[in-house]
Amino acid sequence: MLRESGVRCYTQDLSGQAGLRYAKVDTTIEFPTGSTLAYVTIPILTDSAWHTCEEFAVKLADPDRCHIRGGGCRVKIIDEDCFPSNDVAEYLVPPSSLDEVPQRTFAWSFIRLCMMQPDIKRKALIHVSISLLHNLYFLMTVFLKVYLINVLLAKAGDEAHAAAARTSLSEQATDDQAEVQQTLRRLEHRDIGSGGLLGSSLLVPDNLEATAAILAALYMVPFALLHILDVVRARLGISGTIRRTLISALFRRFMSYKAYERAKIPDADISMACVRDIPVLVSDGFMRLFHVIEVALRIFVTMIFLLVENRYAILPFAIYPILAALWMVWRRPQMQLLQEKRLQSDNAVVRGVHQACTNQDLIQDFKKRSKAVDRFWDYVVANSSSRSACSVFDLNNSRFFPWLTMISMVLYIFWGVQQLQQGFDSKFKHPDSRIPEVLRAEPRRNSPHATSRNLAWIAWHPARTVQSFSSFLRPG
Repeated sequence: MLRESGVRCYTQDLSGQAGLRYAKVDTTIEFPTGSTLAYVTIPILTDSAWHTCEEFAVKLADPDRCHIRGGGCRVKIIDEDCFPSNDVAEYLVPPSSLDEVPQRTFAWSFIRLCMMQPDIKRKALIHVSISLLHNLYFLMTVFLKVYLINVLLAKAGDEAHAAAARTSLSEQATDDQAEVQQTLRRLEHRDIGSGGLLGSSLLVPDNLEATAAILAALYMVPFALLHILDVVRARLGISGTIRRTLISALFRRFMSYKAYERAKIPDADISMACVRDIPVLVSDGFMRLFHVIEVALRIFVTMIFLLVENRYAILPFAIYPILAALWMVWRRPQMQLLQEKRLQSDNAVVRGVHQACTNQDLIQDFKKRSKAVDRFWDYVVANSSSRSACSVFDLNNSRFFPWLTMISMVLYIFWGVQQLQQGFDSKFKHPDSRIPEVLRAEPRRNSPHATSRNLAWIAWHPARTVQSFSSFLRPG
């Protein structure tokens, strides 16, 4: 420089963010007379978390007694940490492989990576809170149904019977009036079943219509609010944020490879990874965590209801999760094998289409069209077979809980019949508040209707207990 000059030098975020990947710099570079070189230090921030190749810009502006040509450059930050964390680094050194990584280690590392994304923790907390509200609404509706059947409909039926009895009282003969009055007294003093947490009396005393309106409001108002909250939850974009991060990270890392390294990776594999593998990883990996939390909360609130209604119902409630866990452990290896075959067949189909389109001229020149079509047909057949096998496997998995429920009901019925035959009828007595109206009849002790009533309760009780549990554990 023939004279002193200066220029402003500052950094600008691109894919890399200041404060996370590098330290922000905004300074003025001074060039003394006769100097043509100056240095600017930009610290790169390192941590043990995985990051893809990210960039930031270094800009020059506001020249003082000089001219700027070019105006800046891009700086690429190449991260050497392993995906999803350095916990799996030891398995990437030959002769080890990713297949040897413990599944819990890999899953926990991936969850931590997802939670490190911007604003994901806050959105995850909102997501779980809305799931909790859904389960509380589920518990409330269960108690509302109990109150509706045991109290509201029972009182409505009693009032209808009483009105009919009063109408017939004036029309009956003197001998029949005593029986009608006895019926009225029995209806007035009849013990109404328990309505659970809402009690056994009307919410608005002596007003069935107002009580029914309150029940309807308790059903509809929370349902509408939960609908609004579901829209809010859908707009949080948790899965979309993570998908965008992983897809862009994969593509940036791929584009950072040298040409001979990129040539080793088929374009079809990169395409399938972006449009299929990463979305599946997010939906069945990270987002599945929220589903597990919601199911756990549903189990908890259902356990509360069962303990309030019938403490003996905790027995199937405790056995079902154990059987479900054993079933999943037994079926998981075969499921992974079938899914791997399906993914490979999907890749083969996409790769076949890509190769045929890329080499169309060569296929035509060497008259290999028939061979190319036959090879692609083999890919399609293999893909169809693998998908069919996965569908059958999923179908069998979905039938596990219905079969478990059916077997439980059958065993319970046989056990109950044997107890009745042995003369232990008293073991099957049940509070009137927990059985349907048709089973509340009080036939004579030695009449044939007593045995049929007990058999009917045996058939109804396990369905009420077991099916209520399996309804939310059933896959899907």
